[in-house]
Amino acid sequence: MKTRFKYILFIAVLCCTYGCNDLDLASLDKANSESWYATQDHFRYSLNDLYSSSYWRSDSDFWTDDVQKRTSVDEVLSGNLSAEWGSGKNIWFALYKGISRANTIITELDNSGELLAEAVKNQFYGEAYVAKAVCFSYLITHYGDVPYYDEFPGIEESYSVPRTDMNTIKAEVYRLYDEAARLLPESYDDIVYATKGVAYGYKARTALHLGDYDVAAQAAKACMDLGVYELHSSFRELFLSSTRTSPEIMLSFPRAEEFDSKFSVNWWMPRTVPGGYAGNNPTWQLLAGFYCRDGLPIDESPLFDPHNPFKDRDPRLLETLIPFGKLTEGDDRDEMSGFMHVGYEYNPHPSVTGFVLANGDEILNKDTRATQTYASFNGLLRRKGIDEEWADDMRADPNDVRMRYAEVLLTYAEAKIELNDIDQSVLDVMNAIRERGYADSEFDYPQITTTDQAELRKIVRIERRSEFVFEGLRYMDIIRWRLAEKALVGNAYGLLTATPVGKFEEPQGELVDKVVNQGHWFWGLTPEIDEDGIADFEPLLQNEMCRVLFIKNFDASKQYLFPIPDADRKLNESLTQNPGY
Repeated sequence: MKTRFKYILFIAVLCCTYGCNDLDLASLDKANSESWYATQDHFRYSLNDLYSSSYWRSDSDFWTDDVQKRTSVDEVLSGNLSAEWGSGKNIWFALYKGISRANTIITELDNSGELLAEAVKNQFYGEAYVAKAVCFSYLITHYGDVPYYDEFPGIEESYSVPRTDMNTIKAEVYRLYDEAARLLPESYDDIVYATKGVAYGYKARTALHLGDYDVAAQAAKACMDLGVYELHSSFRELFLSSTRTSPEIMLSFPRAEEFDSKFSVNWWMPRTVPGGYAGNNPTWQLLAGFYCRDGLPIDESPLFDPHNPFKDRDPRLLETLIPFGKLTEGDDRDEMSGFMHVGYEYNPHPSVTGFVLANGDEILNKDTRATQTYASFNGLLRRKGIDEEWADDMRADPNDVRMRYAEVLLTYAEAKIELNDIDQSVLDVMNAIRERGYADSEFDYPQITTTDQAELRKIVRIERRSEFVFEGLRYMDIIRWRLAEKALVGNAYGLLTATPVGKFEEPQGELVDKVVNQGHWFWGLTPEIDEDGIADFEPLLQNEMCRVLFIKNFDASKQYLFPIPDADRKLNESLTQNPGY
């Protein structure tokens, strides 16, 4: 760790001397030559730098059973996670950089005397405390025991900083969140920084991951009692580019050209849309995991139709994935129907090889495997958060939301369920989430009425999956529920192959012969769903109705924790490794 700590010290000095990011509002080249922290603005600029998404981390959806990239699989799902893992090294470095910057600010606040008004100083302390706590929260929930420090270690000391027991760090993290919540305001008049509610929300998230359900429930309840947040009225609108502010969004980072923070979305877009790759695909497991509109899983609901898998489902599914086929009983659609998405029809059905546009032009349907080898390998694509603005230049700029109120509500519910402290408040928050999900549909939401702990545990887990797709929360849900050896192993399934043809030509290939012509589109049968919401597609495979795209091999003997980066251990002999690496 010799070099790593030198890097941290160097970067922290740069941050203090020059450092602002794209959120800064003024030039920083006029700092006092004797001390960077000479004015209130200097503190503000340094605090702004803590609002980097690399410090407020969310997990990759590609580490889960919700998203896949064609036939490729990364180190997490291949079982090849090692101490040389590049992403793990980058995460480790970024979080310690954030911690070092927060520590610098805290130290300078301690030494600032009467430079700052008391209210301003308290707010600045609170922001630094919560940022530091968030970084350490991620470290202990993903790596276990890690080095802890409040001040920069000396150069020689940095060569031998040991790992600190995570329970010791956890106690300090909870204290930091509590102190931040005491010092921070509930809201701001204009620009949004960390608030009292953010401190409570992150404390609740951390405690839930660590199984401290009483702490999680209390922190979530404290956030709820603030009365500051509420659910957005529309599930779909919440994720659109036009929704910049909402009483549900607790913490987000703006994306826009002026911040140079748009991101490429080619891989999420249909291929019929010019420039779209359709290479990032929601999984069949995700499609199967949503309930039907009667509140039952697909293998129990009489409403489910495997040939029209979007029909009569939880409306959040139709807002999360691009639907196709028949959607409700009595509509004028059938299993060959597509769906208008960002100005183009999305239709993966092999028999629909071309479209006639309103102006009479004929175009190739590039989203069916009957015409395109690289059309979605499983027929599924993302809809959530995608609007026509994305299609303009294949770059998106919706807010990068890191915490929203719905998570606080479901954290409260789950913690209370695990404590078996089930009362009306648990049902109320779960029903509020579900009711909002149905708000834009023609269906009444299925009310949750049971108070049985086992039943509610199953329901709240399905609610979390249905509500938070593509939001970076699924991985740690799987980890803390100890489901990785089931959800993250085995086959990933997709459509059979087809022989690409031109527009309006007869489709060919085994997808046509074994699925479409046999009346098996989209699924030939209903997969069974186990008690953990995991679908079994093996019968489809055995009946030659699908194929294996790749095999997942999460190594549950070690991968419930990330490996400590090997480069750091080579520099620091006191830095031990997690078991199995």
